[in-house]
Amino acid sequence: MLIVLIAAVGVCGYSYLSLNKIVRDAIVKYVPMVIKTSVEVSSVRILPLAGSGTIRGLKIGNPPGMNAKYAFEAQKIAVRLQPKSLLNHRVQIDLIEVADVVINYEGIGGKNNFNQIQRNTQRFSQNMFGENQKKSGPPKQVVIKELSMKNVNVAAVGV
Repeated sequence: MLIVLIAAVGVCGYSYLSLNKIVRDAIVKYVPMVIKTSVEVSSVRILPLAGSGTIRGLKIGNPPGMNAKYAFEAQKIAVRLQPKSLLNHRVQIDLIEVADVVINYEGIGGKNNFNQIQRNTQRFSQNMFGENQKKSGPPKQVVIKELSMKNVNVAAVGV
């Protein structure tokens, strides 16, 4: 029994210490399946007990047919939230800070890159969860108290 307890504590400790790498690898592996374009992340740092996390070096590729390599780049995305609120129907995010951003908005032939990424996401969601899936309980509400975007550069091409 003691060995099982020690093993469980070891697995939990390892998972906690590896959380940043697990989340980074999951973003890079699974988000492209949803949005149908490339995703790069330099690093992730999550402090679950403090309710904060930071993604550095996020790059979202453009859909095929667009000229720029990336649709969106941010050197830093930091989030601070109330951890206990994750258990409630109302999640409280105190701050989302996005810094050093490049947005490449491209329109070609009546389509644009961000609408294409959004359609890919909706298709994935419908295929994964179905359009008529019953919802259990009230939907989660997300309240964002402060959104900060610093050093943002936007390029619009073919619009």
